[in-house]
Amino acid sequence: DRDDLDEWGWTVINIPSDVRRIYLSNNGNDANDGATPETAIATLERAEELNKQQFGQPFAMLLHAGHKFQNRLNLEMPQGTTSKSTKDRPIVIGVYGDGPRPKVFGRLRVVKSRTINYLRVVGIQFTEGIDYHTPGKDILIEDCLFIASGININGFQGTINDVRLRRNIVVD
Repeated sequence: DRDDLDEWGWTVINIPSDVRRIYLSNNGNDANDGATPETAIATLERAEELNKQQFGQPFAMLLHAGHKFQNRLNLEMPQGTTSKSTKDRPIVIGVYGDGPRPKVFGRLRVVKSRTINYLRVVGIQFTEGIDYHTPGKDILIEDCLFIASGININGFQGTINDVRLRRNIVVD
């Protein structure tokens, strides 16, 4: 049961209208709610805070194309919290707007967490890569650029099933 692909072979990711969006932009302000491009927030730290307000709910964290973001991003859910993401309501870390991939000068960390299913990481440039160390299934990492970094997926905290690494670039 795979995601749909467009005519060029890229994964089509549909974000339902009722799924919470968190927009990030270098022109944003962390006093904003991040719910629209016009009310974007500025930092990954604020995005983490907003995410923690609704633990377990599907969300889309969308970084403005061509912008740069400092520090790492942690996706964590406390013990006792269950991810409510599904194939049709995934957790998405992706891009909005036109331009080159947004750059994260840090690492995406999915660790010390309960099960996170249906995670989509699409179209981001990472300077420190991705660490995925939590149980989960149906994980997609596509069209990302890893500069002097990589993707570390390890099931030492539980079973990870159906991981797809598609069309990424890893540069030493």
